[in-house]
This record gives sequence, structure tokens and C-alpha cells, in this order.
Amino acid sequence: MAARDWAAAQAVARRPAAAESTAGKVLLRYESPGAWLTDLRDSGVLVGLTPTASPLPLDVRALLVDAGQAAWFDVETGQWPNEHEGLLTKLAALAPGGLGDVAFGEAAPPVEGMRAKHPSPAGSYQLFAWMDGHRFAVRAEDLGDWYDLPAVLGLLNGLARQRNVDTSWVTLATGGQDVVVVALTARGLGAARTQGWLTPGEANDAVKAGKGAEEQVFQQLSKDGADVKRDVVIPN
Repeated sequence: MAARDWAAAQAVARRPAAAESTAGKVLLRYESPGAWLTDLRDSGVLVGLTPTASPLPLDVRALLVDAGQAAWFDVETGQWPNEHEGLLTKLAALAPGGLGDVAFGEAAPPVEGMRAKHPSPAGSYQLFAWMDGHRFAVRAEDLGDWYDLPAVLGLLNGLARQRNVDTSWVTLATGGQDVVVVALTARGLGAARTQGWLTPGEANDAVKAGKGAEEQVFQQLSKDGADVKRDVVIPN
């Protein structure tokens, strides 16, 4: 965003109706887009590529998507099986230095247990990860053609703890059936919350039926001091 455009936007942001918005607060706090990007980097929020969008997004969610640190997607897949492994690979790539080399897989429930658009109480997925010579597995609900997002995030965060990676995958609600998932360090997440740049939320209403799964996954991962269930050792 050019300096003159930023100045023009600041003039609009000073209006009472705009001053309290997230974009308005950013415009009124920083004298230039460069100053804002510097603060984001110094705070540990922006660690990926420099955003290339023009004009520069004033929504930190969109800015992090542009910088390769967040993914914005619809949790309704429109298909069955849902191919959670593709989503896991996509989200792991948000922090390539942490889980970028991990391979993922999915075992879908039997076809007869699937009910399109409706949860199947008898069916469940198994989500797999191959990391550091081991296979890890967690259970995910069969929610029809919707991702079990809490199980996906639980697996990623469990793997990160297992590897001592300082990154958390966090859901940011959008108010619709789309969702933003961002990967941030503890420092970056704390700064984003303190500054009001990001508001972590639930896995959104579209997957509310499965929101208890994340806690169940974390409980499973923490048993016996292990972060993830280690069910198979893969020979070298």
C-alpha cells in the first residue's frame, strides 16, 4: 500500500464509525504499512514470506494467508471420504520447519456407515502421521462431508509437542462455514491476542458436533507422558 493511500485510509479511519474497527485501529496506530509489518515481525506474528498483496490487507488473517502462515478454507468438503490427509499436509506446510516433512494418511469408515451430510454414530476415521520413523494415529468423527477439524488440529498440535516444535495450529472463526487456521509460535500467538490482531475461536459452527473431539484427542495424546498414540514402529 503506497504511503499516500495509507494516509487517505487513515483519514477515513478517524471517522467515529470506523475508528473502533480492527482495520481502523491498525491505520490509526501505525504511520505506514512498513511500520505495521515491522511490529508484526518484531512481535513474532509474521515470520513467513513478506505479504505481496496490494493493497496490504488490514485483516491480519488475510495478511497471514498471503504470507503463507495461515489457510482459509471451507470445512464442508462436498465429498466422502473427506481426505483429511490432504488438509493435514496443507496445514503442516504452514510451519515447514516444524512438520513440513511429515507424511499423512486417512482410513475412512466403511461405506455402509456413511450418511451424507449427517454424522454417522457407528463410523469413524483414523488419521495417521508418519514422523521420525514412527506411525501416529488419532480417531476422527465421520461427520458426512465435513472435516473433523478439531481432530486434525489435535493431531498437528500433538505431533508438534512430540517433536518439541514451538508452533500451535489455532482456529480463527469467520462467522460462516469457512475457517482460518493459523500456525504461530507461543510468542506470536500471545502478541496477536494481546494486540487484538487475532481472536482464536472454536472450530466453527459447521463442525460443532465434533468440537469435543479436540479435548479427547489431547487427553489421548497426553496419556503415559506421550503426546500421540504410537501404535506402530516403522523399521528403518
